[in-house]
Amino acid sequence: MNKKSIIIFLFIVNLGIIFAGGFTDIKTFDHSSVKEINISLQYENLSISNTDKSEILIITETNNRTLEPKIALENNSLTIANQTKTIADDSFCYVSILLPKDCCIDSVDINNYT
Repeated sequence: MNKKSIIIFLFIVNLGIIFAGGFTDIKTFDHSSVKEINISLQYENLSISNTDKSEILIITETNNRTLEPKIALENNSLTIANQTKTIADDSFCYVSILLPKDCCIDSVDINNYT
C-alpha cells in the first residue's frame, strides 16, 4: 500500500465510522522493536497487510469502546487481545495490522476463540 492508498483507506474508514457512530484508534510501533506478534481475538474482524510506511500500524475501529482490544508491546512481543466476554448483536470491532514490507517478524501466533 502506498501513502496515497493509506490516506484514502483511512479517510473511508473514518467516514464509515463517523456515520456508524463509532471510534477509530491508530497505534504505531517501531518495526525493529517487534520480534513476535501474539493475537488473541474472539469477536473482532482481523486483517493483516503491508504498508510502505516504516512503522507497524494497528488500526482498531468499533462502535463500542468496550470492544477495543488491549494492545501492548513488552519485551519485543506485540500483543493484541480482546477484553470482553460478550458483545451485543449490533456491535462490531475491526482490527487492521499494517506491516512494513521490510519488517521481519520471528513469529506470529493467532488464537481465535469461538
